[in-house]
Parts: sequence; C-alpha cells; structure tokens
Amino acid sequence: MGFCPQFKYRYGHTFGKETSEIAKNLPYYFGPRIQGSHHFYPVTRENNKFDPLRTKFNDDVPGRMLPKSTGDNKYTEGMVPGYSGNIPQMNFKFGRTYRNLSDECVDQLVKEYKSSELRQNRLKESSNLMTNLHPVTYDPLVKNHLNIWTDDMVKKNSDVHSYMSSTEPPIPGYKGFIPRMDTTESGLAKRFHEAAQSSLETFRAE
Repeated sequence: MGFCPQFKYRYGHTFGKETSEIAKNLPYYFGPRIQGSHHFYPVTRENNKFDPLRTKFNDDVPGRMLPKSTGDNKYTEGMVPGYSGNIPQMNFKFGRTYRNLSDECVDQLVKEYKSSELRQNRLKESSNLMTNLHPVTYDPLVKNHLNIWTDDMVKKNSDVHSYMSSTEPPIPGYKGFIPRMDTTESGLAKRFHEAAQSSLETFRAE
C-alpha cells in the first residue's frame, strides 16, 4: 500500500472518498478524478425534460437520537476511527464504514434507552392512578382460616415425637462422641447400633 499524503489526518469517510478529496487539492496530480453525482432522470411526456430524483449518495446515517458532543459524553455522532472503547452492538454489524456503523449503534442504544425510560414513566403514572392495596392480615376470615389450619396440623403431628430419647442410638456413620463406647467393654464385638445403645444405657444407669 503506497503513501497517501495527509490521509492520516482525515476521518469519517471511506478510503476511496478520502483519497479523491485529497487528490482534488494536489496541483501535481493528473490522474482520474472523482465521479460526478448519481442522477436518475425520468422522461416526462409533456416537455421531455429531466428531473433529478437523487443528487448524491450520503455517507451519514440519519439518526434522530444521535447526541451532540459536549466534551463529557461517551457516545456521540460522527465517531472517528481509532476509538478503542466498547460500542454496543458494534461486533454484530458488518459491511459498512466505521462511522456509519457507530452512528447506527449509538442511535439504537439511545432509542432503546429512551423507550425503556418512557415505559417506566408510563408504568409509574398508571400505578399512581390505582388505589393503594391494603394488607389482609387483620381480616377475620383469614385469621380464622389460619387458626383452623394450625389446629389441624397440631392434631396430625401430635403422635409424632420430634425429639430423641437419651438411650436412642444414632444412625451408622455418626462420628460424634458416644459415652462409654470406647472406654468400656460395652462397645466390643457388637454392631454400631447395638454398641451405641448399650453404651448409652450404661451411661444412663450410672
């Protein structure tokens, strides 16, 4: 790739457009010039005149939500190539110039943020129009229903003991301390369940 004077000081357009603009200002350049604007001329039946429908192609992406640069904001319109920070959705867009893609991504980001903020404001307005809900903790019907439910649960669990007796042996695999199991002959030549029960009964008898 050859050297192009003043190219590194120009941003925002494609390589061909930038080099063509530079070539216009070079007095010693006698090569091909930039092409003219593209026109479409529809023929009319009355006077057979031509009306241009499109004068030129515009590189700028039209975005109504592109913020102006204030010196402090991170995302602005017309971002120059070389910005190493993150631009949302930039990694999923291809086939156009950096400026076009960055403008489109920034426009999409600001629009989504504004629409989300608008939805939140509408939700707050609609919630403020509704009457406040009152808790039903003091409702007699709810209180009576809970009392009946707790009484039924107490009756169903009345025969179930949630505590262990002092002589009930633990399950196999218990690694805690069992008195008299290792220091006396109560735990010799027995299974863990029988040795634990015998040791606890001996300890209780003492």
